[in-house]
This record gives sequence, C-alpha cells and structure tokens, in this order.
Amino acid sequence: MHMFHMSVAPSRRAQPLAGALVGLLHLGAASRIAVTEFIDTSGDLRSDSTHLTGRGSIVELGLSGDQEDMYNGVDVACYCKAVHGIHECTDNKHRAHPEKPSGPRYFHPNVHTKDGNIENLCCKLDWTSFLSWTGWDYERQDNITRCMGESRPVPSSSCCRLRDEHGSFGVRINRATSESAYSKQWHSEDRFWKSPPQFSLEDITGGQDYTGKEMAAEEVREFVDVQLTDGGRFDGKLRCGGAKGSFEELLKDTSTCHLRQGPSEQCCCHVASVVEATRCLPTEGAATEEEAHTVVLDSKLNTWTSHGRVEGKLVDAAGPNVDDGMQYSITGMADPLMEDMPDTQADETKMLWDWAKATQQWNKTCLETVQVPYVASKRTSKRVRNGQTCRQMGRVRHCTPRYKTVYTTHHYQQYKTGCAKWQWDRKCAAGAGLYVKQINPGQCVKEPEHAGETDLALTEIGPLLFMCPDDYSSGNGGTEKFHPKCQCRSQCA
Repeated sequence: MHMFHMSVAPSRRAQPLAGALVGLLHLGAASRIAVTEFIDTSGDLRSDSTHLTGRGSIVELGLSGDQEDMYNGVDVACYCKAVHGIHECTDNKHRAHPEKPSGPRYFHPNVHTKDGNIENLCCKLDWTSFLSWTGWDYERQDNITRCMGESRPVPSSSCCRLRDEHGSFGVRINRATSESAYSKQWHSEDRFWKSPPQFSLEDITGGQDYTGKEMAAEEVREFVDVQLTDGGRFDGKLRCGGAKGSFEELLKDTSTCHLRQGPSEQCCCHVASVVEATRCLPTEGAATEEEAHTVVLDSKLNTWTSHGRVEGKLVDAAGPNVDDGMQYSITGMADPLMEDMPDTQADETKMLWDWAKATQQWNKTCLETVQVPYVASKRTSKRVRNGQTCRQMGRVRHCTPRYKTVYTTHHYQQYKTGCAKWQWDRKCAAGAGLYVKQINPGQCVKEPEHAGETDLALTEIGPLLFMCPDDYSSGNGGTEKFHPKCQCRSQCA
C-alpha cells in the first residue's frame, strides 16, 4: 500500500494541494488510475515507500557541515527514492522555476538499505510543510546530507567544455560532482539550484587536437593545468560549461570535442613597447621662457537672490592657452628616461617611439578658498481637512470628512567651499611639452611548425602549449606572459 507524505505548505501551494488531498483521501484501491492521471497532470504529487539508508556516495563527496548549515531556518528536508539507474534521476526537473526546492536531483548509486539490499537513490529537497506532496515512493531522510551534492559518471561520448571570457575548449572526463546551492533575498523568493559539474585533473581521461590526433590523459591534464594555474583561467575552478554549466548540458554535448580549434597563434609585443611613459620632450610651438612662468588667477563670485535667500556661483578665469599651437604628435623619438633591460637582447635606450600631446600641460593648485552660498530645498506633505461628503437616507443625513494632501517646500541657506584663487604651474620647462608614449601594435606570431623561416615563432612549453618568445609579452588573456597593453591591429587566431 502506498502512502503519501503531508506537511504545512507555504500559502502559494496550500490551496490547490489541499483540495487534491481531500479528494485523494476518499479514493480506494480501484481509483489508482485516476490518482496516476492526476499526478501526471500536476507533476508534483508523490508518496513514500520503504526507508532507505546508505553509505558510499556520501563519503565520496566529502560534504562539510558548513554546507548543510546554509539550510538552517529553511523549511525543507531531503527525500529519496529507489531508481533503476541514473536515467531515472534527471538533473533538474524545474530548471525554469528555481523557487521550487524539488527541482535539483541528486543521484547516489549502490546505497546499502536497512534490509541489506543495494539500491540506487534519487534524492531531492522539498518543503516539510503539512500539505506539501513529496511524491510517490519518496522517503524523508534523517538528515539533509544526500541532498547537498552528488557525484555522477560521465560517458566517454560526452564533452566537458571549459569556458571563460578568453574562450573555450573540450576535454573528456569520467566523473564530475555538483553541490546544492541556495539563496534568499528580502525582495524575492527562495532560489534552489545546483552548481555546475566540477571535476579534478585526475578525472580527465583524454582529449583531441583539431587535427583529430588523440592526446594521452597526462598530456591533456598538463594542458589544462598550465592554463588553470599559470594562465589564471576559469576562476581557478574546473567546471563543465563554465559558471552556468549543468549535468544536462554536459551529457547532451556529444559533438566535436577539441582542445584547439587550429594552430596556436598569439599577439606578441616587445616588453619595452608595453612600458607606459609620460615625458617632457622638446617640441615646436611650446611655451617660451616668459609664457612658462607661474600664473595666479582670481575666480569671480556671482550672487543673486533666490526664495528670499542668497544663491551664488564661482566662475573660474580661463587658464593659460600658450600651448594651443604646440605640435600634436612626435614621431620616431627615443624615450630619454628609458634604461636598457639586462634580460633582453635589444638595447631599449635606442628604440624609437611615437608620442601624443598630453591633454593637461599645466598643474592647477588652489591658493585661497571662499564659502559659496546656495539654497537647499525640502518638500513636505500634510493631510488637511477639505470639507465633507454627505448622504441623505430618508430623514437621516450621514456626513464623512474629506481630506486633501497639501505640499510645502521649505528653503534653507547653505554654503559650500569653492576656490577663489588658482595658481597655474607648467609641467614642463620652456621649449618642451608633455607627451604620452604610444604603445606599438603587436604582431601575430604562430607556432614553429606554421611560421616562416624568417618569422618570429612561438616557444613550445608543453603538449599543445606555446608562449610568446623571449623578450615578448602576450596580448592573449589566459596565457602565462599576458599583458593588457599588448594589442594587435587584427585578431590573431
């Protein structure tokens, strides 16, 4: 005989379930088909069966007490039922409705029952309230551990894609884990979901290059580890599908699974070119000796009356404009302060760069402050009597007061600090101007097998792994020698 679990449901579920419960209590064994049809329609009626206890899969996950603590104060419990295999335990039944705790499912194979049998368990969280349905054959567990995570086998036909902002590639794995996740915000409902499938380097079983060549597991592990640790990719986590991955997506992905989409190529820039510099350089049209002197200018305070109070505004005098005719750019000039880098082959002191005129050629310092008046406003409201409304019913006249909202704006005198006198000091001496070094574009460099005889080539550092040659930084994010200032005019492969 099947029994169903009942408890006090949240108000959003109580009304429809209450009506269903009353009807079900009057059904006999002959009404089993009607009950089944109702379950298929609602998708949320379940019952209990024999109590199952287990070990094995829980130990594998290594769940901590801190994870279980996140459900303290949440009216949920863990419910499990026996299934024939993993195909009967979907990843998330209510993915589009994260407010339902019963969506995420957790599979645990080969669990020992109290009667000595070995069963596969499919577990889920659900409300503990009196009128909530947990489903046919689901049994409430003594604790919430089995609903805190799972470890699922991954078939060799599935592709686990590591994905981040720098791109993605696929590897083959034999197992992945997922953990229960929960959030609650004051302005929204509870949210229940599972973390993306996560795995370790030891779970990798192999991979394939773009040429179709199969790579050994150890080579693929090194390929992934270098990008994870040296390249700082994937937020330090090996997750199939990235931050939004799921077991459902992982198991369905049986398409081409390549470590690379083509030959390796990176944007490489000489290390000296990405060194930022702002220098005073001799130039045409710069300020003369007389024009480069320090200038002190007074600001003007204008005031007027507003709402019976004083409002004011400071107007600064225009700064020096003696550099308006200075040339905008300088081409092919060495950095006067650049030192030769001992670890590189080139002499950086002789390298020529392009320079662009800096926006600000003068420093501006306040010498004297002044209090500038302004008027602050605050609006208030008040309900006041506004007559009455009367109704005559026979000889009886009934009147009720009527009100309206009156808004009042109050004005206050306030002050803020402003500068009444500015000192302008030129950043560079007469005859020179302030210029910013322009970063030279990098060049797309290929792996040795595909580079020309006289071309710069990448350096191999491991299986399918390459980096920019000595003395060069890389513009490719997620690589060991990445520098954000290194950019190429065209996108490298």
